[in-house]
Amino acid sequence: MVLVGHNPGMEQLISGLCGRTPDDGVAVMPTAALAHVTVDISRWNQLRWGIGELRLLVPPKIIRA
Repeated sequence: MVLVGHNPGMEQLISGLCGRTPDDGVAVMPTAALAHVTVDISRWNQLRWGIGELRLLVPPKIIRA
């Protein structure tokens, strides 16, 4: 699934899913950045803060159009 959003909401979502806070700086999301977060769930109602793993964070300057 792909989620598209705006900050600070995306940074808060990624940080929360990975058990961090936005102040940790783990998910600094400049405009047009991409993040890959995995969660080990089989149903949406199993989604909780802290169960995700940030696999990849790609800044826009290395994405080719």
